[in-house]
Amino acid sequence: LASFPWENAVEGAGERGGEEEWGREAAAAAAGDVEVDVAIVGAGVVGLCIADALLASSPSTRVAVIDSSWPCAGATGQCGAWCTAHHVENAMLDLPLGHDDMIPWHGGTVAYWQGGVVAWWHGGTVAWWHGGMVASWHRGIVAGQGYIWMGHRTPGSMTWQLAAHSKQRWEHMAGELEDDHRRLAGCTLGLGRMHTGSMLVPSHPSHAAPLLQHHHALQQAGLPAHLLSPAALADAEPALQLPAGAMSALLLPSDWQLDATLAVHALLARCRQHASSGRYVELFQESVSTFLWAPEGSRVVGVATAHRRVLATRAVVVATGSWSSGFMAHALNHSSPASSAAPQAAQHGSRPQESSPGSSAASGSSPGGGEQGAVVPHVRPRKGFLLQLVDPPPALALRHGLMEFDYTANYAPAPSSPPHHSPTPHSGGSSTAAPALPSAPPPAAISMTATCDHHGHLLIGSSREFAGFSVAPHAPTIAAILRRTAHFLPALTHLLLPHEGRGAWGEGEKGEEGRQAEDEAIAARVNVIRTGLRPYVPDGRPLIGPVDSLPGVLFALGHEGSGLLMAPGTADMIMAYLGRGSMPVDPHPFQPQGRLLTLHQLQHMRP
Repeated sequence: LASFPWENAVEGAGERGGEEEWGREAAAAAAGDVEVDVAIVGAGVVGLCIADALLASSPSTRVAVIDSSWPCAGATGQCGAWCTAHHVENAMLDLPLGHDDMIPWHGGTVAYWQGGVVAWWHGGTVAWWHGGMVASWHRGIVAGQGYIWMGHRTPGSMTWQLAAHSKQRWEHMAGELEDDHRRLAGCTLGLGRMHTGSMLVPSHPSHAAPLLQHHHALQQAGLPAHLLSPAALADAEPALQLPAGAMSALLLPSDWQLDATLAVHALLARCRQHASSGRYVELFQESVSTFLWAPEGSRVVGVATAHRRVLATRAVVVATGSWSSGFMAHALNHSSPASSAAPQAAQHGSRPQESSPGSSAASGSSPGGGEQGAVVPHVRPRKGFLLQLVDPPPALALRHGLMEFDYTANYAPAPSSPPHHSPTPHSGGSSTAAPALPSAPPPAAISMTATCDHHGHLLIGSSREFAGFSVAPHAPTIAAILRRTAHFLPALTHLLLPHEGRGAWGEGEKGEEGRQAEDEAIAARVNVIRTGLRPYVPDGRPLIGPVDSLPGVLFALGHEGSGLLMAPGTADMIMAYLGRGSMPVDPHPFQPQGRLLTLHQLQHMRP
């Protein structure tokens, strides 16, 4: 196990693994050019919802979905998930295993080898190494809690209409999606829907007035919302303990949640039913390198990968999430209408053009006129952890989805710092589990969220931090999430205590090293650690619609943590822009124009 490529696994989480999980049902596209009506770059839940809507809109519409990785490898999906040695150890207790013995474990296989455990689980690899953290690379679990919620949003805000419309769309399409998933893929699990409602919990007694104001605003917006007295709260959610001096919590019974993994698989199944007729083309693990331009340079007419050209007669939709800035910079640096190259990208009609670096796009001028070459969205990956306890005690069987009231601040535009209450995760020092627990990332903002999913697993969050594209686990942040949540769910306190028979945390160690050892021991008690990258934009509004400087290109990106909820509404907006229906909401807050960067500006932005 010493030779396990830990570093490569961490760095390549969004690029490898999961072929069996995601690619089993889709026929591999043969090498060669493809012509469709709409090419969608990005196979997250937003891109898949757009593809599903387009395919349903007309029996002749042709769609290609292109992704450099596998579906949902960003915010809704996970870039990496970790299982702790504690979880593996529990599965191995009292089993007389030999060197080559194999046992089934949660749908995968565990192999016992030279005192360690190597498991193949959902198409990825899990390794248990010297009792430390376990690295798991697969595409079988999503990062988020699956909230289809409105309670934490502000009525009248710029994103309110889109969120409300999308929630209504989910409620209308969920049953049909379940039926289709059962018919097409034999799935009998539905979407894991749970109509538990949402509960906003005050972080401090001073939140009484803001919580009351939020209650009134939600009621005026037509949402049923109830302030619970201490007695009603104790009856509704026995596991919850309010901070000292806090007297009530806010319940929205109409909020609900689903299993995003099942939802994504259902969307894929619906799209794939059109593959045999040629209406749906799936190009996963295939990176887009350039835009293709019409010969006269008037508009984008497709994209090129290393293997083929994908002609899009109507539009190219960019739904690349956290990778959007880098994707656009790369594609623009390699494309232009001014090149003399004219590859054979179609069997008939005009030939699109493709270029090399040094073009007008690369230098920052506007390829199609318009906004002085400002064509790059300002999107940054915002990393988050979600902790999963597979077999929580009965005292933690939550009846509602819980969220700390301070979490609503994460939906305000351009937060300059973490919420004041958030514990700053400690970092630094050495660690015997360094490959799986790299230290010293930027500090994370922590707010409590908690729910039980349809399997009975307890999901705890959450953190928000700017750490580039790293999805590596970080013990201090994980421990900080547990400590914060234990303030509200006292039954979690057992995870924060030393093992039986041991003295105080860090006994015999001083300061930094003692705290590091404590954090690592606490983190190792979490069964599964999910990691996702939210596509953050500074003004808090996704970018949805055409890019004036790039005729033929539409953006559908920058939803941060709301991609799952807003995906159906985003798809409806893209459909309206393509002439396939009416615009469901006011599109102006989401239009890209005036919110984009030039390539030169992007190069001078902080990473």
